[in-house]
Amino acid sequence: MVSLFKIAEKCQVLLGKGDIQSLISSVKDAYATVVQKEFYENKADGDNSIAGEHIYTFGKKSALTPILDITTDEYYIINPSSFISLPHQIGIQWVSFVKDKRSWIEVSNWGLWQDLKASILGNNNTFRIEGIKIYFPRMTNASVGDILLKMVVALDEVDSRENLNISANIQDQIVSMVVAKFAPQEKPIPTNLA
Repeated sequence: MVSLFKIAEKCQVLLGKGDIQSLISSVKDAYATVVQKEFYENKADGDNSIAGEHIYTFGKKSALTPILDITTDEYYIINPSSFISLPHQIGIQWVSFVKDKRSWIEVSNWGLWQDLKASILGNNNTFRIEGIKIYFPRMTNASVGDILLKMVVALDEVDSRENLNISANIQDQIVSMVVAKFAPQEKPIPTNLA
């Protein structure tokens, strides 16, 4: 277990300088890049899953209560964090009511589905993402409830001193990327001095 702060401190020691907040921000970016790279490498081997240690849960400690958008008459929540952009919205691993045991189905264009028989989608709830909002087109006044959300490398709300389950090899990759970003670059020696 290691915190983002500790990884940033390792980078600071190796660099011999650096603003810790800038380094923490770069550690988050590098972590996302490493996990994204790991996903594509695994996908090439036929595995489309994300390791559980990279998934962060929202809605347990502080409620994610849907709000009614009076313009569209749909319920939504504000996404509590950014997450990795992966194909087919895999960056969002789970959306459900807090006590629900089935994840909902992401539907990018509810208008195409709305009047079709297939729109019942096995009676599963649905969601769609628009900017920083996650909408729930099938939610009604009678069915409103707090939301549980699981996202990949969603670190915006994570305390930088909180211990996270980041494996040693991924820590090493993060440190290498951050140090390479901040290390002084040697200027090339000009060859045409004429």
